[in-house]
Amino acid sequence: MTTENTASPEQDAIPVLGLPRLCSQFMSPSENNWNIVLQQVGKKLRKNGFGVSIAQGLEDAAKHVMETLLPESAAKVVSFGGSMSVRESGLLEAMKKKSELNVMDTFDMSIGLPAMMELRRQALLCDLFICSANALTRDGELILVDAFGNRTAAVQFGPRKVVLLVGRNKICATLEEGLDRIKGLAAPANVQRLGKKTPCAKTGYCMDCNSPDRICSVWTVVKRCLPKERIHVVLINENAGY
Repeated sequence: MTTENTASPEQDAIPVLGLPRLCSQFMSPSENNWNIVLQQVGKKLRKNGFGVSIAQGLEDAAKHVMETLLPESAAKVVSFGGSMSVRESGLLEAMKKKSELNVMDTFDMSIGLPAMMELRRQALLCDLFICSANALTRDGELILVDAFGNRTAAVQFGPRKVVLLVGRNKICATLEEGLDRIKGLAAPANVQRLGKKTPCAKTGYCMDCNSPDRICSVWTVVKRCLPKERIHVVLINENAGY
């Protein structure tokens, strides 16, 4: 006699961190749909070996990192990959206040490019690396694009633990749509933010240029996480970053 798994979707749901903006009965169909999508993507990520949390907002995500993921990692050395989501979260400032942490600030461009490149190289051996992804498919695949490759390298190998803050605006149906999102939105927006002189800053879409200011030299797709849960994705139920 076989026993069927009778667990309901609600019993299998990933807990959501933070207070909901509205009670479920008052949510718009759009907001309710995002709750469904985040649960589906979260479960795909889990199946692919990633650790997963879902936060209502960026503030909730940062609180989860500080109160749960950071202590669990037992990190002594922390560093970051370029990310507007991370910058806006306040995590850099919060971690700098912890005297027991060695925070490698890879956002501080005042030290000059040679020193920054050396710091980024050293950051590949930190205990905890925090960044974001440029896109995330509904099948639970991370897509990252980098100028020098320090962020993509750290996600792949090096730091003992990696945490990614990923806003719902980065979720795409397929790998192809994720790549198109980067070419048509994320990359042009970032070159404009950084004041880079590339064709996409004017056209609004990737021209696959040879500009020395190009920021999309290294493309990485992470389909599975090995060792299991070395990479932890915090899904955010609001737009975050580009």
